[in-house]
Amino acid sequence: MGFWNMKRTAVVVPEYNEKSRSNLEGRLDYFAWLADTYKDFLDVIIIDDASTDGSKEELSDYVERNTPAFKAVFMSKNGNKIGAIEKAVDTAPDYIDTVLLTDFDSSIPEESMAHFDDMVDSLNSDSGLGGFALRVDGENTDTLLGYIQNLEYTLGRAFDGIARKERKTRCIAGAGGIWKRDVLEEIFPEHSGRHNGDDMELTTMAMRHGYGLTNFSQFVINTKTPEDIMTLHKQRVRWELGALETYTKERGFFAKTALSALKLKRFGILTAIQMGVFAALPITEYTGVSSGIDKSWKYFALYYGTDLAFLSAMAVMARKEIKKDAQFFATMPLMPLYRAATIYPSRSRAIYNHTKNSINDALLYAYVNQPDIVGGVTKTVKNIAGHVLPVSKKAATALANSLYMTFR
Repeated sequence: MGFWNMKRTAVVVPEYNEKSRSNLEGRLDYFAWLADTYKDFLDVIIIDDASTDGSKEELSDYVERNTPAFKAVFMSKNGNKIGAIEKAVDTAPDYIDTVLLTDFDSSIPEESMAHFDDMVDSLNSDSGLGGFALRVDGENTDTLLGYIQNLEYTLGRAFDGIARKERKTRCIAGAGGIWKRDVLEEIFPEHSGRHNGDDMELTTMAMRHGYGLTNFSQFVINTKTPEDIMTLHKQRVRWELGALETYTKERGFFAKTALSALKLKRFGILTAIQMGVFAALPITEYTGVSSGIDKSWKYFALYYGTDLAFLSAMAVMARKEIKKDAQFFATMPLMPLYRAATIYPSRSRAIYNHTKNSINDALLYAYVNQPDIVGGVTKTVKNIAGHVLPVSKKAATALANSLYMTFR
């Protein structure tokens, strides 16, 4: 591809307070190498989202000292990541027609670049496509927790792949996705601006606008995964809360999609299952806690067997991506335990946070419009929340603590 007469791709990399979390200069060296090595068809844009730990100053100093091939952009006010991405796209040159989104702790293997032209050509040649979900792999697979997260990513792609023929997907991850620029510019104004689930919300809006979304698994991006169970829990609470907030904001789209399951639409079936799991979780937890230890283990045994069968089916679908060695066969029986220790406690916490936030929003609205009745409503809601919400929190905490030693 020639620099001046061909359209180009912007690699947009949001950065916020990375100095306190990573080897900031080492990562900047990597993106400088990426921008220089592929300067014929990539514009790498690093955008600091108003960092408060010195990252902004260090990025500015790095650019002054090294004059790297990447472009540095600085937000004056924090944009919750999605605002930073929007500004980066807005400031990109006119010759940019596709945008590859990734994270500051993610890397593009050199082998992936061999598929770059095919990926961009496939995207641009189909007017109905809005973007591709790329294959995101965990890079720190030398530990049990790292390996099991990477396996989870692989099995998750298999589940989402069920709807591939319908050109729909639950989420083009922020760590690895490529979009048509004009599609992003069309849907950015409708984004809520929230950080939680910003990528899922972007994906949902694109589908609501009628764009097809699918995957391009030949292009791999390696990303750093949480290295301890508490960091993983915080990440998953953010993901699950983002999903709930997106379900709420885009409820019309998701209701219509879930109803399409009656017509045996694959994405409709997947959506109905995912929303049903959210709805059933509080009831399941209450049943497990109230039934006593003598019956709880029976419920857990039923869950374990069902989940292992489901995950095994996903492993068969993802067989081309999975190396079937001793580590894989030893890890698969642990997957239901891992999911019980991570997904369900974080989902419970997300439900708690979402409920609390929704109540606060409703009370604020009522206070503005009906201030006379707010006092009584507030007291009633607090009484209910004080009895009901701790049950979910207690169940999630007990489950996480009981399985902590397995994955620490």
